[in-house]
Amino acid sequence: MEDRPLADTIGQEYQAALQRLRRVVQLCPPNVWDLRSEDEPPFWQVAMHLMFHTRVFFCKSVPSEEAGDNAASAMQQLGLPNQDSVEAGMGSLLDTIQSLTSPSYTPARVVTQEELMDRADNLLAACTSAMKRLTEGGASSPDPMPWRTGNTLGLLLYSLRHIEYHLGQLASCLARHAKVTLDWQ
Repeated sequence: MEDRPLADTIGQEYQAALQRLRRVVQLCPPNVWDLRSEDEPPFWQVAMHLMFHTRVFFCKSVPSEEAGDNAASAMQQLGLPNQDSVEAGMGSLLDTIQSLTSPSYTPARVVTQEELMDRADNLLAACTSAMKRLTEGGASSPDPMPWRTGNTLGLLLYSLRHIEYHLGQLASCLARHAKVTLDWQ
């Protein structure tokens, strides 16, 4: 398969998924944003987890400047100290980002809706760059995540599944707690 049609198709799916992500964040009412229960984390924590990982998966490589910028931004937003080295802080940051999906984890600060809307906008721009690399023959290049095997195409498909999984969680949260239903397109 040629890389251009593949990148265009995957890019369209990412754009649609990221627009849905932006929409669910936009629709979340204040009383649901940081609602905490014993069996589900707050809405914003799931959205932050999802956006962080999606951004990492769009990086050309890890560690890299773009991965470091994503990490530094997340640390700042979560109220955590910024590490001098991306590699030194990456392990603890990844643990923290993974903890966001735990109902019992409470970060130092609540990330605002506006901050996550900005993250969503940045993801849309990062998606464009990632798809451009895909059109330039990047589909079969080695997976840029050092903890994974396979190729870049496999990582991007995995990332789409991750987005859709958490979008389902977020949409369910909105339906149960705010009676908001979404029209998926």
